[in-house]
Amino acid sequence: MPERIRADKRGRTNATVVYDAIEEAQERLPVLLAARRAAPDASSGGLFARHPGDRRGGDGRVPWTFKTTPANRRVLDQLVAAHRAVSRSELVSTVLEHAYPPPR
Repeated sequence: MPERIRADKRGRTNATVVYDAIEEAQERLPVLLAARRAAPDASSGGLFARHPGDRRGGDGRVPWTFKTTPANRRVLDQLVAAHRAVSRSELVSTVLEHAYPPPR
């Protein structure tokens, strides 16, 4: 995914890539977040419920950092609260994976 994002940046900053992905997916955020948190795998037999979003693909997750202003952090925090995301990271990962789906 990071390679696909970098190839598509067209001079945009990492923050702009994130904001564009959020704005594009804004109406679908509840559905996208719910799909990321599909029913836990009860067959693990361990102490913790395993969710599909916990698993990493072949290359694993790659950190995606971006700088944001206090005003934009407030918007991110409002979206996290409104859509009951676990964190800003979950919100950002969800929209980036929607905008740039991993190869199957």
